[in-house]
Amino acid sequence: MQLGTFTHDQKTGVYSGSIKTLASVVELVEIAPAPSKRGDASPDFRVYGPTGSDFGAGWNKLSAEGKKYISLVLRDPQFNDGQPLYPILVEGENNEFVMAWEAPDPSKAPSRPAVTPA
Repeated sequence: MQLGTFTHDQKTGVYSGSIKTLASVVELVEIAPAPSKRGDASPDFRVYGPTGSDFGAGWNKLSAEGKKYISLVLRDPQFNDGQPLYPILVEGENNEFVMAWEAPDPSKAPSRPAVTPA
């Protein structure tokens, strides 16, 4: 599922675009190089919303086929019932980058307790 399209500023390294889901639209999203990297586990990118709020991080990755992409984690109460969302940012056509997300395999998802209406 495509969540958005982004452009990349070669000079600053910033990816700019918007995220659109069935429930929300977040305009003016920036995926910017992290100010400093504190080891292998620290993110390569920070994700900022329209107000400058930091709501995610990203890591440079390489697919099995050798294609570069950014693995993201987004944390916002509006996404995924408040659970982290794990999309990727991959180069598409015409110098655009696509944010994509694939639903997890339901057979591998942890079971949720049943909710009883009050």
